[in-house]
Amino acid sequence: MKFKNFVLVLLLLTTFSFVSHAFMRSANYDGLKLYAKPSETSDVLFDFSQYHSLNVLKVDGDWAYVVDYMNMKGWVKKSGLSETRTLTVSKPKVNFRTGPGSGYRKIDTLYKGQILKYIKKYGYWYKVKVIDPPDGETGWIYRTLVWGW
Repeated sequence: MKFKNFVLVLLLLTTFSFVSHAFMRSANYDGLKLYAKPSETSDVLFDFSQYHSLNVLKVDGDWAYVVDYMNMKGWVKKSGLSETRTLTVSKPKVNFRTGPGSGYRKIDTLYKGQILKYIKKYGYWYKVKVIDPPDGETGWIYRTLVWGW
């Protein structure tokens, strides 16, 4: 009897945690539409560019309710989401460096809204590749300067 209760509690906790946690995705293509409601006949609020970072707050059938770094919320088709790990520069102007630390040489300046592809993490630093604009450089950025994964 105790084993059955344990299994039941474990099952309920696992289900609850899956439902209650948000997860990150990115737009799979240019023009992914953000709708006011989970319907293609609903008002279109925004068109996302490919790789735009999105936090999925809940899923309802073929639809996902998402929020982005500017706090825009709405519904997108689940099929329009990708597991590509991207980050978005969330501060007006930030330093992009050759290594994971402020002592490393500055490569460039990045600006709010630029999209970066995640490569790896070292402490509080992310190694990323600039994908907006395409064919950008690879370098390091401090985690509090970006939004996403």
